[in-house]
Amino acid sequence: MVGESPEIEFLIITPTYHRESLLGRFLKQVRSQTYKHWRLLVVHDGANPATAELVGRFRALDPRIEYLHTAIRGNDFGVTPRLEALRHATGTNPPDYVVLWDDDDYFVRTALETIARNLEAEEYPAVLLSPNHYRNRVIPPPGVEVNDLLTGQVTTGNFAVRPRLALEAYEQIIAMKDGASNRAMYVQDYLLFDQLRKLDPPPSMRIATDTVIGMHDGLRPQVYLRNRLGIPPLGLLNRERISRLMFWKAGSR
Repeated sequence: MVGESPEIEFLIITPTYHRESLLGRFLKQVRSQTYKHWRLLVVHDGANPATAELVGRFRALDPRIEYLHTAIRGNDFGVTPRLEALRHATGTNPPDYVVLWDDDDYFVRTALETIARNLEAEEYPAVLLSPNHYRNRVIPPPGVEVNDLLTGQVTTGNFAVRPRLALEAYEQIIAMKDGASNRAMYVQDYLLFDQLRKLDPPPSMRIATDTVIGMHDGLRPQVYLRNRLGIPPLGLLNRERISRLMFWKAGSR
């Protein structure tokens, strides 16, 4: 644990959309964290009674878990739900840091404990990036300086960030939405990092390099197994070919 220093309170922000199976596994994972000073805000993209009911069952077991939904569906890869969560969180009783964990990502039981320890070691920067496994590699890449990180070298699961800075950055991202292509919104993991870096004054940013805390898409069994075995991603083209093949087989019965 962090020891004699003041305990850091984390808010885990998790956007979701009709993924009760993944979300259920994720909620169990969060409750197993060895570090206890956290709250979790699950935000569904638009109203959804099934997700609300699922989160309500977990909240009955653990009041640190809360449900929220956006007024309308943003359909923007989690930008609108995260922004809604940050507005909610900064209104009253803001946490010390927010972490942005997706419902299909895997995090080790000591992830928050490791983040808290590294924040203390780095004298509590505004932004700390913790390494994750992503498609058979580690991001942020070892040896790359924080100001040299590029698109594809940052994912939301890396971030621990001061809530008001995250709110300011996501408000800028949502303002870019109308003029952005879907691809631009898809890489909003990097957009968050880039917007944080552009703030005036620029926030203090550090990369923790000692421990990998999780795996992108790690709660999806096929992805988890592929990562463990070191098998490279299939790619969109091959996935489409496999889908057509499976459809042909099904139709030929």
